[in-house]
Amino acid sequence: MIESFGRGLIYRIGAVVTCLARRDWGRFTGSVQRLYLSAHRIGKRLLDGQSLKALASLAQPGMVVCDIGANVGVTTGIFADRVGPSGRVLAFEPDPFNAAVFRRYAAQRGLANVMLFELGLGESSGSRHLRINRTNRADSRILPSGMVPGIDDLTIACDGLDSVLARLGVQRVDLIKMDVQGFEPFVLRGMRATLAGNPGLQLVLELFPDGLTQQGQDPQALLAFLFDTFPVVERWTGRRWMPLSRPAFPAWLDTFQAGAYTDLWCHS
Repeated sequence: MIESFGRGLIYRIGAVVTCLARRDWGRFTGSVQRLYLSAHRIGKRLLDGQSLKALASLAQPGMVVCDIGANVGVTTGIFADRVGPSGRVLAFEPDPFNAAVFRRYAAQRGLANVMLFELGLGESSGSRHLRINRTNRADSRILPSGMVPGIDDLTIACDGLDSVLARLGVQRVDLIKMDVQGFEPFVLRGMRATLAGNPGLQLVLELFPDGLTQQGQDPQALLAFLFDTFPVVERWTGRRWMPLSRPAFPAWLDTFQAGAYTDLWCHS
């Protein structure tokens, strides 16, 4: 585990690299993209190496995986390697900055079994506003409904996962990874048919209580939905998955400090 000082130092270095890349966004040359991608990959593996291994272990050859909130493609690349040429990964990333780096990474790796959609997922088709975190592009967030966008906020296209899969003719999904900074309930509402039609589906999502509250969503309601939908819900401890019981989750949520988050693995 990276101690808090080391974690903070990695975030500060990442912020500097992100600001340098953003300053060159008008051109966003290949050298800038390579620098940003390399820094992101190193930071991700230092900070989240254990969880990346845990995620990788869930994907098997031939699977269909959806990576929702794919960022620059690090987890997508891991999934692509695991599912192999007989599988496929559908990646969703609405930030054009991240999407540009993703495309370079996918081309560099030759990820032929990956499709990138520069699209936000939610309940239904339409448009939303994306507030960019200028020092951490992994922390950009869709604005809550009714919030007036700022001058630098981006307008992005959105759709429901069910609609996207129907257009593609994809009838089977085996694994969904979702990290959308508190927008998870809206994305889940747009994948009702996918959840109902794939009883063996695994779902890994980030539980970020503060982000949910900012979206006007109740963290306890999200957990209740997960327990209603999946036989097993496990939480990531930083080293391993640990089963979470329905009676225990309200008290467990009370232990979260401001800004805290963790991953949940929901499965049969």
